[in-house]
Amino acid sequence: DSARLAWTEADVRFMQDMIGHHAQAVVMARLAPTHGASAEIRTLAGRILNAQRDEIAIMRTWLRDRGRPVPTAPGLD
Repeated sequence: DSARLAWTEADVRFMQDMIGHHAQAVVMARLAPTHGASAEIRTLAGRILNAQRDEIAIMRTWLRDRGRPVPTAPGLD
């Protein structure tokens, strides 16, 4: 009965998988300044870095608050 549960194992798996997905965005955004990106792309990469790091932190907290395993994030840990 999902209406009475605050979260499900599917929610946990989603959060765990998204941490890796967001970490990949961080790794790619870090490449912009060293790979000839224009000023506009470097600005976009900076925004991506800020947003994705914040979202990873939120997802990690969500998992910890529920006592669920928190995966490492390549490029962040």
